[in-house]
Amino acid sequence: MLGLGDIVMPGLLLCFVLRYDAYKKSQGLAGSRLTYFHCSLLGYFLGLLTATVSSEVFKAAQPALLYLVPFTLLPLLTMAYLKGDLRRMWSEPFKSLTTAKHLEV
Repeated sequence: MLGLGDIVMPGLLLCFVLRYDAYKKSQGLAGSRLTYFHCSLLGYFLGLLTATVSSEVFKAAQPALLYLVPFTLLPLLTMAYLKGDLRRMWSEPFKSLTTAKHLEV
């Protein structure tokens, strides 16, 4: 059984990386098909799978964030470091310069 924090906290991270991927795409910096969002989503899935398996193996409740945090953050940070985006991702306030057409009035 998942608590609210097990869904909200990784969900905020996924929203952040999805927005960062959109920012990189709008700047023309997107180079590969494997985005940060895909990497973090795969980590979230593997973290949930690991939490479920460990809960079944030990026949006791497990804190899911114990598995979700490393499974989402470590691949994201490793991928950002290898691509050279870690400093930009951490410190640059990314704002898209183009406005969405559905927001224009």
